[in-house]
Amino acid sequence: MFIKSVIYSLKFILIQIVGEFIYFPIWWYTKGLIKAAEWWSDNLSSFEKNLALKIWIRHIFSPMYAERDISGRLISFFVRLVVLILRLVVFILALIIFTALFILYVLALPIIVIMIIYNFM
Repeated sequence: MFIKSVIYSLKFILIQIVGEFIYFPIWWYTKGLIKAAEWWSDNLSSFEKNLALKIWIRHIFSPMYAERDISGRLISFFVRLVVLILRLVVFILALIIFTALFILYVLALPIIVIMIIYNFM
């Protein structure tokens, strides 16, 4: 009876370990990839909100400090344009970094497998 329990336990543990080992790449490119894409999207959305790009674009023609004359409007426009351009540059850099991290996630598993195979050959 005890031997049967040990055999069933070992069989269950072995199947669990092998099953998880086989399932891991499937998870990596299904549920894990969806989570990585959600992370990418959430971080970009959060970054855009922190930079307030939509607000800067919406108010680019609004005068600053209630200066309604032509010179006040021109100065306000060009100041806001410079700030908007700088914020867009920062956003584009964040987009590049987040996209590179997402691509790294996609390529990490094959690179690791190739490196393991290469080191054991």
